[in-house]
Formats: sequence, C-alpha cells, structure tokens
Amino acid sequence: MIGDSVNLGSRLEGANKIYDTRIMISESTAEFVREHFTLRKLDLLRVKGKQQPIPVYELIDERADGSERPEQYARYETALALYQRGRFEEAEEILTALKRDFPNDGPTDTLLERVLELRDNPPGPEWDGVYVAKEK
Repeated sequence: MIGDSVNLGSRLEGANKIYDTRIMISESTAEFVREHFTLRKLDLLRVKGKQQPIPVYELIDERADGSERPEQYARYETALALYQRGRFEEAEEILTALKRDFPNDGPTDTLLERVLELRDNPPGPEWDGVYVAKEK
C-alpha cells in the first residue's frame, strides 16, 4: 500500500505510544464514525512529513443508540482547549482532577505532563498549541 492516507495512518499508529492509546484516528475518519463510536479528541498534531496539523481522536468503543459520551472525555477536551489557548493553570486544574478520578488514563497523563512543563517554561508568542510528533 502506498499513498498519503497510508502514510498518515502509519504516523497515527505510532503516535498511540505518545498518548498510551490503542486506536487513534484522523478527523476525516472521525466524521464517518462519530455517530456509532465514542470518540475523544486527543490533540492537534503535526506528524512527521506534514506541515498542516490535524485533529486526532481516540476511538474508545462502540456506542449503543442514544448513549451519552462519558463526562470524562468532555472534561479532557475542555482541558485540551485551555491548553491550546495557553491557559495552562486552568488546564492543570481539570487534568489533576481527572488524574485523581481516572488514574490510569494515558492521554490525561500525557497532557498533564505537557501542561506542567509549559506552565513552568512558558512558550514564546509563536506557540500555536500544536503538538509536533517527532517519531514515526
């Protein structure tokens, strides 16, 4: 198999290690499956070989008709939005509470570590809230 989509799929497969997730999908795939699966927006990611960042999602599980998304994922996405706007202290509060409530959640651990680093070492004005994945 060759092509841009295959390359992106390979990059996302490798990026699962960053977040300690099992299935990561791009926004275009998320649009196709969001009615049938529980998703969590993980990040805005720039993968190796691409300049344009892409929203990436964790595919959690299949949803029963009409079932609600767990509040855990909405809280994470709120923290992610705060992080992306450079509001690190507010993101830290939410992520610390999430870590207490869900101690084995890889994405929470990953984002909290990043938030703490940026809180202590604020990025410059050129920072755009995009995480750059350096490994394949």
